[in-house]
Amino acid sequence: MTIDELMREALALDPTGRAHLAHRLLDSLDELSEAEVEQLWLAEAARRDAAIDAGAPSYPAAEVIARARARGLPLAWVHAGNRTRGTMEPTSLGVDQGSVTYENF
Repeated sequence: MTIDELMREALALDPTGRAHLAHRLLDSLDELSEAEVEQLWLAEAARRDAAIDAGAPSYPAAEVIARARARGLPLAWVHAGNRTRGTMEPTSLGVDQGSVTYENF
């Protein structure tokens, strides 16, 4: 079974079944070592970076947050630096770097 086939099967479950599956999948990540988790995050960051460089749409954080607030969704975000587009030049948020903001929890 491919990932796409598995995804179709999972999405066909009722909400309770999907929630149970999601919970079990998330729990399974706790079984990974710290090094494995780090490698997964590095791979995901590289994938996202390549997608943006290839022209995938990106949205200003303020716009995303405003849209989520308008829908009453819970929000949590880490204030993290980024990089200047098309370069590896890092940016920083100064004292806010690494802080976490929560809303509607």
